[in-house]
Amino acid sequence: MIKNILKPLGVPVKETMFDRTPTGDYIVYMDDVTADGSDYENRIYTHDYTVEVYEKKANPTLEAALEAELNSRGIKWTKQSRYWVTGADRFQVIYEFTIIIKT
Repeated sequence: MIKNILKPLGVPVKETMFDRTPTGDYIVYMDDVTADGSDYENRIYTHDYTVEVYEKKANPTLEAALEAELNSRGIKWTKQSRYWVTGADRFQVIYEFTIIIKT
């Protein structure tokens, strides 16, 4: 599901980290999963996503595209303020949201 949300944004996407940092903007995401359900049968999976958007310079267009993808799916999200990450030499904006999948 997360890849379907992030792929249309047109920037490199990787879970956890890139081996080599892309030259332009890119996205790294983390997926914390909790399984739940009735006795002896997990059928509800809660995915708590953290999506880190890294930008060479502030890119409100990329942020708006991600927000549009989330909004089009009815996903509630939280956005942190943009800040400069010296070690990455980029701005970072963090989004957090939860997707629950029932099987």
